[in-house]
Amino acid sequence: MLYNYDRVADTYDATRGIPPGAHETVTDGLISALREVAPDPRVLEVGVGTGRIAVPLAEMGIRLTGIDISRRMLSRLHRRNQGVAAVLAEAARLPFREGSFDAVLFVHILHLVPDPEATLRAAAAALRPAGALLLGQTTFSPSPVHEIRPLLDRTVEEVTGRPLATPRRFVDTEQYTTLLPGMGFEVTGARVLATWRDASTGRDTLADVAERRNSNTWNIPEAATPAILALLAPRLEALLGGLDRVYESEARFELRVARRSAQPPH
Repeated sequence: MLYNYDRVADTYDATRGIPPGAHETVTDGLISALREVAPDPRVLEVGVGTGRIAVPLAEMGIRLTGIDISRRMLSRLHRRNQGVAAVLAEAARLPFREGSFDAVLFVHILHLVPDPEATLRAAAAALRPAGALLLGQTTFSPSPVHEIRPLLDRTVEEVTGRPLATPRRFVDTEQYTTLLPGMGFEVTGARVLATWRDASTGRDTLADVAERRNSNTWNIPEAATPAILALLAPRLEALLGGLDRVYESEARFELRVARRSAQPPH
């Protein structure tokens, strides 16, 4: 499935943000990693969206091009900052010459593309010989949030008779990096660029489902949504000890860097 974020372009920044302070730390960490690759790197971000990662980098002097399949997300990026070159394109079919970039950056995108391996190969082709792939993601410490997704999946399947989404081959960045040695890359361990406390409630989850804020809810039939919410609300209340009870977890922005190996892939 190809996930096009046109439908959430107007609310994306409000629902996906990294808190102030942590965001600046993430930007600083990314700049440091990029300048380890080249003193004045030319960077491509795959899945640039509204520019929540790209714009702060560009404002700090990083030469950045972004691609996305969502016209509305790119439109918001253009209004926000015209210093990021924005291109409408698919991740597995990049419209750039080979060796165009010093680094290719992925943040929370590989789980959304139809063919992660083709996407990584396209990115590798776009790199200069000494270039690097940077893979970033936010992870969360154990909390009730990890029980909410399976609960939602079961509820949706109970109402609709079908699973919420097609199972993915991989679910996190660390697993995607297992594809890279076969492409001739060595991957560093995760660098933690920033940590912060993430807080939410069961009522937030119900709003996410009702308003289809997250891509995992886009396959829910509209006609089934009221029945799903009616079942989900008391289940969340029982799981969390109240719909308005705040639950917290530690969020961490992790970065892995992949550089071409001195040894050819087997």
